[in-house]
Amino acid sequence: MPQSQCWRCQDWPPVLIAVRSPFRFDGPVRQAIHQLKYRGVRGAAPQLGRYLAEYAATELSSIRGEASWAVVPIPLHPTRQRERGFNQAALLAKPVADALGIPVIHGLVRQQATRPQVGQSYAARQRNVAGAFAWRQGKQMPSAVILVDDVVTTGATMVAACEALQAGGVQTVVGLALARHLLAGNVPHREDANRV
Repeated sequence: MPQSQCWRCQDWPPVLIAVRSPFRFDGPVRQAIHQLKYRGVRGAAPQLGRYLAEYAATELSSIRGEASWAVVPIPLHPTRQRERGFNQAALLAKPVADALGIPVIHGLVRQQATRPQVGQSYAARQRNVAGAFAWRQGKQMPSAVILVDDVVTTGATMVAACEALQAGGVQTVVGLALARHLLAGNVPHREDANRV
């Protein structure tokens, strides 16, 4: 994986080596994610999961079957998960894990109820999720993680989650999102077209 970096990802934790995504957050992909997240149309989840799994199987093929790797979905706060009825990142994580032959581990928890990131600036997003995540005691900590989310915009959520994973002993994280959303006027975080 190329290691070119932009101004923003230079501040990422060293364990976060890449963030990859097969789609831009627009058009039919955006509509499908909105249907899933905000209208509870779970029927879109299997197909979206298959798209992400196919991408991961190609893009991350070098870690297929590696015992040291696990897939970890970005968690929702328990209150939000009860409201929604499911965690969309967890629905996407399972097919990715199946495609790569590695386990899904649900050890990352969101310990703070944060405001939605939509519409917030980069700095506000960072503040919003700072300290929001922790690793649940009693769950085995893998040494390397594919951190799955539905959409990545500035990377603030992934960075906050990585900080919790790193504090628990994870040595390597690859972020994987179904879609990337570029804020108006922002440049991608990585020069590679598949990175954010």
